[in-house]
This record gives sequence, C-alpha cells and structure tokens, in this order.
Amino acid sequence: FFETGETLSLLHAIQADLLVMRNPQGMSFVELDESTSIQLHVASSKRREIQILYHNLWNLIEENPSLYPEEIIVMAPQINDYVPYMQSIF
Repeated sequence: FFETGETLSLLHAIQADLLVMRNPQGMSFVELDESTSIQLHVASSKRREIQILYHNLWNLIEENPSLYPEEIIVMAPQINDYVPYMQSIF
C-alpha cells in the first residue's frame, strides 16, 4: 500500500483501511471522488429492489461500453426469493 496524489473512491478508501487495519475515526478528512463505487438504496419491496438493480446495471453498461453482462455478478442471501421479479423485469 502506498499513497498517491489521486482522490480515492469510497470503495478504494474502505479497501485501504481494511488492508492496513486503519481506523479512520479521528483522522484527517480524506477527499473522495464522485464515483458511485458503493451505493445504498432503500426499497419498499423485493420487486422495487430488482427495478433499482436493473436501472443501475443499465446505466453502468451504457457508461462503460467495454463492460459485458457476463462480467457482472449479483449476489443475495436468498436469491431464489427474487427469481419471479428478475424474470418479469429483466
């Protein structure tokens, strides 16, 4: 791990904290970029969760044409609960 002059994404900042076992509490402010490397969403139902996922994946693929759908993995503890919604939305 080494410092660079570049701003970090939230994901990279968390990964660096875990790598060097650093507790950022009480440390100086770290400037983060405007990326969406980590997102939190609140949804009222499983169907809405899948709709949000669909729109985020669609935007991600549009913004990055070199990204192929087979390179994306979506994981959930009980993925079978989402199957009917995935079939209707995707």
